[in-house]
Amino acid sequence: MTRSYLFVAVVALSACASGGSEETVAPVAPALPAIALASVGDSVMYLERTASFTLIERPNDTLRINGNHDAVIHVVRTAPDTLEAFYEHLILNFRTPTQNRDIETDSLIGDRFRLHEDDGRITLVSAPALPAEIRQLTDLRRQFDDFFLRLPRRPMTVGMVWVDTVHHQGREGDASMDRNVVTRFTVRRDTVVDNMNALVIDYAASLENSMRSAPTTEGTLVSRLLGDEEGWFVFAPDAEVMLRRKRVGVLEGELVIEGNLQTHRFPQTYGYESMVELIPPAPQGTANRPARAPAEPPAEL
Repeated sequence: MTRSYLFVAVVALSACASGGSEETVAPVAPALPAIALASVGDSVMYLERTASFTLIERPNDTLRINGNHDAVIHVVRTAPDTLEAFYEHLILNFRTPTQNRDIETDSLIGDRFRLHEDDGRITLVSAPALPAEIRQLTDLRRQFDDFFLRLPRRPMTVGMVWVDTVHHQGREGDASMDRNVVTRFTVRRDTVVDNMNALVIDYAASLENSMRSAPTTEGTLVSRLLGDEEGWFVFAPDAEVMLRRKRVGVLEGELVIEGNLQTHRFPQTYGYESMVELIPPAPQGTANRPARAPAEPPAEL
């Protein structure tokens, strides 16, 4: 059975009416903390939902693997160039035609990722140790490689266009990964979200991913995928905080199993759709976060 969690609660405020000639006093809503990630001590929370699929063309059939990644992520600025992030909730589920797996994630809750940040460009400094079951299915250490908007070197204005390239490499023993992303950003329009001035930024990206596993008795897995991703950000420049993001991508390539006696090659397709939304903070003095549901997306997205 797929587990589900209640990520957000709704706070209802009701006015008190009085009769006769008595004066009606309107309730005063508690003040909300500022939403920002620009200064040391600022923190925000995001709700992330990602659905993915992998197709592997085998000689006699096609194997389809569906995945779901649902998380509440807390991000804190601990230094001008440093962010720390951790999962408050995390659900990982993978399904094949014959199996439905809910992955145990409790051991990751609260463990911190330490990230060097430069205008949205992230370098992983340290990450929690991943249980073997998770490592076999997904590398959560790369969660923040391309999570935030990578800002241009000059202030953004409507109509502005810029191109950004990032290259991530990783190695652990004999295993390695390589990822290259070239992205074209366009500032489409301005908007207002949670009473904050923000910009809507469209983007289109070309991606190249490659992975090589450590050798085992069954062989070495090698994967190379090429494809495209498109989506948009909603970003508040004054607070230097991402408010929302949507992305959709499809990559195609080949999965190779290099065995001791022979090599097997399988065409492979990987697709995904992801939505990230900032969870508005609770009123000051409220014990629990988050306290209200995310606002509706800005119009015309």
